[in-house]
Amino acid sequence: MAKLILVCGPTGVGKTTYSLSLSKKSGAVRFSIDPWMQTLFS
Repeated sequence: MAKLILVCGPTGVGKTTYSLSLSKKSGAVRFSIDPWMQTLFS
């Protein structure tokens, strides 16, 4: 069965760093809103 892991929390606590590490270790697919938000607001 597939597993979904949702990482959430306030700004600056390491969500991106943690999720990148987790996806590399497990081989999981990682979806992130960060690149989309950067395109909209930069």
